[in-house]
Amino acid sequence: MSRCGLNPEDEIFQYLFRASCGCGCPLQLEGGPIQGETVVDYGCGAGHDLVLASFIVGSTGRVYGVDMTREMIDAASENVSKYCTFKNVSLIQENLENELANLRNVADVVISNGVFNLVGDKRKVFASVFRTLKPGGRLCFTDLCQVPTNPNAVLAKSAVTDS
Repeated sequence: MSRCGLNPEDEIFQYLFRASCGCGCPLQLEGGPIQGETVVDYGCGAGHDLVLASFIVGSTGRVYGVDMTREMIDAASENVSKYCTFKNVSLIQENLENELANLRNVADVVISNGVFNLVGDKRKVFASVFRTLKPGGRLCFTDLCQVPTNPNAVLAKSAVTDS
């Protein structure tokens, strides 16, 4: 059984895994959301992590998905309607570099899956994230980065393990 309560063999879980364009699963990171919390997904894309977050936070939690394009919001809306058991997901079309005025101090957890590397002004996006978080809130994100080549670099093992 996964952290979101779905069996990895379930058809829904398999579809979400195959269809995701992310680079990891921020929901599996230590500090990820728990039942009853509010989650905001920056760059929700087609909504795969929204569906999983909805299962995790349950009927007493809230999930907000934010994406820049109408196409992604429409795709997320379709997946949320199709796969979410709870009616706890809202979608917002907005540039991630903008202040999300309606989401100030609402999130227990902000998640993002492979989106920060795509935005131009990362400082603005991080500032927006920290305005969205409640005091003591958490940011869980997975992403890609490019670093200068270092011939002496050693690949570090991830501290996150399956449990």
